[in-house]
Amino acid sequence: MININLLPPELSGRKSKAPVKTTPDVIFMIAGLIVFLMLILGVKFKSDCRKEKLSLAGLSSALQEIQPEAEKIKKMKEEIGGIQKKMAPLVNDVNNRIIWSEIFNQTESILPKTVWLNQLVLEQRQVTVQPTAPAKAPVKNDSPQSTTAQLPTELITYLVIDGSAYSNNKKSSLNAVADFMNRLGQNDCFTKNFDLPKMVSLKGRKIARTEKYGNKVGMYEITDFKVELNVKKKDEKTDIN
Repeated sequence: MININLLPPELSGRKSKAPVKTTPDVIFMIAGLIVFLMLILGVKFKSDCRKEKLSLAGLSSALQEIQPEAEKIKKMKEEIGGIQKKMAPLVNDVNNRIIWSEIFNQTESILPKTVWLNQLVLEQRQVTVQPTAPAKAPVKNDSPQSTTAQLPTELITYLVIDGSAYSNNKKSSLNAVADFMNRLGQNDCFTKNFDLPKMVSLKGRKIARTEKYGNKVGMYEITDFKVELNVKKKDEKTDIN
């Protein structure tokens, strides 16, 4: 026998079960959750983007402030480079220059006792350069006027030493001059900067020897000389260790 309870639930004494949610409700709930999460992520992304924009704006502003200084530094580097190029020949010239104070000191130190110097002079002359290769045979020309090829010249600097030597006799006076020439040719300072010395002129003369009270007691043999040394070219100079 089947019993059917027709009483409403609140009178029947039984609890009714809660109705089960339908599938569309669950989908809407999940979709709403996803939308909420996307909103949160979107807000965070916008915030991060704003921070990045602010950071980039700050860097851009800093670069704009630094740009004038960077341009100044670049210009200074270019100017320094130009100065270095201009200074290079001067530096090379300084490295290769002759220290004339040393030359004068050495000249005085190697003088024999009976030799004195009258003057030291620097002279520059245009000298004809002789060709190393044999000259070609001249070409015959029927015209009465013929032209000859001019040989090249170069500017040579000379150190001219003018001095005198004295002695009781002519031979000793000449020996003193020869001794001075040998010392010039063997001195490291001179061989480094000059070619071997050349005798330009040599003249003898006599002067009277007098005692303390002016009495004439004899004659001195005086030999006046002039020596010249041409300055070596830069690539011909040798280093002295």
